[in-house]
Amino acid sequence: TLRQASFQNRKNTKSGQLLSTTERITESNTMSDNHDNNTNNQVGSEYPEYSEKQLKAALDSLLDGSTDPAYDGRHLFGFQDPNHKLSKLQAITATRILDYERYLEGSGTPTEEELVQDMQEFWKQHGPLLNLQTVIQTQAPRMALAAEFKRASPSKGDIAVHLDAGEQAQKYAAAGANIVSVLTEPRWFKGSLEDMTSVRLCTTTTEGTSSSSSTRPAVLRKEFTTSKYQ
Repeated sequence: TLRQASFQNRKNTKSGQLLSTTERITESNTMSDNHDNNTNNQVGSEYPEYSEKQLKAALDSLLDGSTDPAYDGRHLFGFQDPNHKLSKLQAITATRILDYERYLEGSGTPTEEELVQDMQEFWKQHGPLLNLQTVIQTQAPRMALAAEFKRASPSKGDIAVHLDAGEQAQKYAAAGANIVSVLTEPRWFKGSLEDMTSVRLCTTTTEGTSSSSSTRPAVLRKEFTTSKYQ
């Protein structure tokens, strides 16, 4: 994605954090029309809260630009059902839409052109993106091994909140992982793009591997992706 290289260098002057932590917002005001039917429960007060109405509207916005939204949205769970209660995955997806909308409205947000430029510079310094299909097929006749870094989940709660993502990825790669998947959703999975950057940099050269694109593991972003900017 366009953001996968920019988080290395750009700082958020307001918070002192890398711009990849776009969703960690500490303002006391919220985006909620009201406080009932709130689905952002138990995710921490540093995040804005959204009403059920706002979340549903955010999901509907995915069909903006469609010439036939009734047809294009027919596969969506609860589509056009006014009494439908959002599933957890739908609520998370809608929240990501609204959080990014809020982030993009903020001052100092880098443009897509700036992100592309930073991404290309990152590739020059640390090597290009790897093709997942090629990484898998290169292992034949052996099975390709994928490992995952996940700090938490909505169903399991905290899993590995305090682990260093880069160090853990090094262990995965040294054990033979060809792919490392990194959760970057911050509210329920407690991930970040910093985690993915750390994994990428720490596995560029790992014991038992080298910086060659034919031996280092592919790094995947596991996320609720709803926009080109993301």
